[in-house]
Amino acid sequence: MRHPIIYALLSLLLLVGCAHQHQRGEYEVLGTVEGLDDGDTIYVTNDLQDLKQTDTLIVKDQKFSFRGNTDSSRLYAVYSAEDKAVMTPFFVEPGTINVSLSNRRLGSVSGTENNEQLQEVNDSLMYFIEKQNDLMVSMHSSGSTSKALYDKSMKELNALYERVNRYMYDTAERNIDNDLGYLIIGVYTKGLIIGNGDREKIKERLDLIERLPEDKRALMQDEIELLKKYLEPDDAVQTEGGMLNDILLPDNEGNKVSVLAEVKKHKVTVIDFWASWCAPCIRAVPDMVQLWNKYKDKGLGIIGISLDTDRKAWNKAIQSKGMTWQHVSDLAGWDSEAAREYNIQAIPATLLVDNGGKILQANLGNIEQLTERIEEELK
Repeated sequence: MRHPIIYALLSLLLLVGCAHQHQRGEYEVLGTVEGLDDGDTIYVTNDLQDLKQTDTLIVKDQKFSFRGNTDSSRLYAVYSAEDKAVMTPFFVEPGTINVSLSNRRLGSVSGTENNEQLQEVNDSLMYFIEKQNDLMVSMHSSGSTSKALYDKSMKELNALYERVNRYMYDTAERNIDNDLGYLIIGVYTKGLIIGNGDREKIKERLDLIERLPEDKRALMQDEIELLKKYLEPDDAVQTEGGMLNDILLPDNEGNKVSVLAEVKKHKVTVIDFWASWCAPCIRAVPDMVQLWNKYKDKGLGIIGISLDTDRKAWNKAIQSKGMTWQHVSDLAGWDSEAAREYNIQAIPATLLVDNGGKILQANLGNIEQLTERIEEELK
């Protein structure tokens, strides 16, 4: 279950260092790296939406550093030129700031007041992530042998997500006037607070965004418009009983495919949102293959909509896992038209749709529940 967003948090954590005295307004960033080589390039940015670099650093002796002057606290990040996912956000503010960048393990940040507070948030998130991983292991190991244990783990996982949502919301609300609040709302919780189709949480998130300072709110204008659109009754496409909007997406060979046209070929269709890089998605594939093989000749259709960005990785996963149903993707990741149109905020996610495009169910809790609903529809 993604939240791409919980796994994305893994790459956003930061290492500890010591502070020394600075003249008023002077800052110094002391960085260490792991998994990067001397001579590798690191970018500095104050744009955490598009990651437009403001400076370039070169790794030397497994370290990097830069300094300057500032009279305020501003949100920045450093990231690897080779892999944007290897990224560490931090606050530039007077003092010594210790940052690490690693493609192997989690890091931390320390040295100044706001960075210490940021690390507290990261530490809390790590607690939730570790708990989530334990539950995911338990859930998938028991899923094929004990429905009761699987359902128990799923219930605990949902309760954990609620705790994460509440913690992040409360922390963001306390920091709504500063960059930490924006970091939590605009970067850490894309999809986490919103949930998946929960209109009350969407309203809560929209309210939080609209309380941000004007300059930060402007950076999230696209999401504001999307959330407002979703809350319009006619556009609530993931609500049971609603109608599926049609979109055209390329298949593996680049041919445009109408999602609704594919739906009309079958009595009932599972629209499966996934990606080759999503571990929970890949773990769910054997169950989906079994479902497909059992019901494909009885009227079941499956449309796999991938949030991949790498065509080779997408096709390799399809072929190696025996996913022989219809697949489409614009290879735009979370900027995919499908993610926007169907308000997909976490993967794996599913929509169960009848022949006319009516939403029968969104995100049934497990494969057993999905199978039971499909059997009902195919009677």
